[in-house]
Amino acid sequence: MGGINLSDTEKAALSKIDDKELDRAIEQAMSDRSSSALYPFRLSDCGPYVDKEYRRFGEALSKYNLAKSSRKVDETYDRLRKAAWDLDFAVGQMKHRLAEEAKDGELFYVYDDILPMYNPSKSMSVTVRYRWRKNPADSWSHGHITFHHEYEERPQYGLPTPQRKLSAAKQREQLEEKLYVELDFLVRYALYAVRDYFREGLDGADIPEKYRVTIDSYSRTLNNYSAVFWGDKA
Repeated sequence: MGGINLSDTEKAALSKIDDKELDRAIEQAMSDRSSSALYPFRLSDCGPYVDKEYRRFGEALSKYNLAKSSRKVDETYDRLRKAAWDLDFAVGQMKHRLAEEAKDGELFYVYDDILPMYNPSKSMSVTVRYRWRKNPADSWSHGHITFHHEYEERPQYGLPTPQRKLSAAKQREQLEEKLYVELDFLVRYALYAVRDYFREGLDGADIPEKYRVTIDSYSRTLNNYSAVFWGDKA
């Protein structure tokens, strides 16, 4: 569940990409009307964002190859050029994230290997483990914080009213689906909160062992500030 760190596969693929070589390969792919020039870059291993844009580039290239009329050729080429730019941008963004994680890793690391939870209840808790140090030469200190949350069922405004009352089994099934979604949000907000805490240069020794998350006073849902356990936002 969750996941805020790049995988080893993603790191390896991204770290081997030279920006100028990738730009040349993209141009060559467009000129050759073939993606073969991009194969050595292992773009599918660079994370979902890059993989999505890589697939879109391939689709745009296929449509360009199928174009017959001059108008269609021009249209598909413009889309191909846009797809090429999007792909190049995606790789740049992910390489920036790679550098950012490497910089973070000198002083802290937030473990995101949180196991999926089965049969979640309305009373939820997520424990985030981390390590930190004040200077790269220092030894690591380790800690954890557990985030607690009470799920509140909310009326589904705008949805059609069922013609007949749902069975108890169907109600349990729908509630379970909502709980899984809520739990996923909780995990992500908890991980981001701990990461952002360290990115602000704050001391890991001051992180509490427990924190009850807050919900939006209007929508009664979790939001970006729900797990922020420090400062004015806590």
